[in-house]
Amino acid sequence: MANVLIDEEDDLRSIKIIDFGFGNCQKLSNASYDDHVGTLKYMAPEVAGKAEYTKSVDIWAIGIIMHIVLSGGVHPLYDKETDNAETFAVKLSNVKKIDAGPCLSWLAKNLFQRLTMIQAHQRYTAKDALRHPWITRKQQSKIP
Repeated sequence: MANVLIDEEDDLRSIKIIDFGFGNCQKLSNASYDDHVGTLKYMAPEVAGKAEYTKSVDIWAIGIIMHIVLSGGVHPLYDKETDNAETFAVKLSNVKKIDAGPCLSWLAKNLFQRLTMIQAHQRYTAKDALRHPWITRKQQSKIP
């Protein structure tokens, strides 16, 4: 998983994705992996549960990042008041459904839910996500 840096909060052009670390040494294939690495807060349930996984775990992480960005910093599952690494790993590996909460628009919630399907084979692919109306709709933004 990569890290997302934002230099200027009001300028989307300042967003940088860095530190691909483990991700840059994986071959492009449909293979599944059994190494369990990554940041727990962005980890898909199958990784937290130490099950075999595919590249769909990256789609999960994108969904979590999307929620955090659109909600002003709220993680959809992690509660910093009650969760620690052990309790969150157990919670994540047993999650049955993930709720976007009230802070996202209907269309954003729809994309979020498709990115974070518990069953990996039901999760959107990157191509699916790029075709979603939340992505393809015309937007008024500060970017020329």
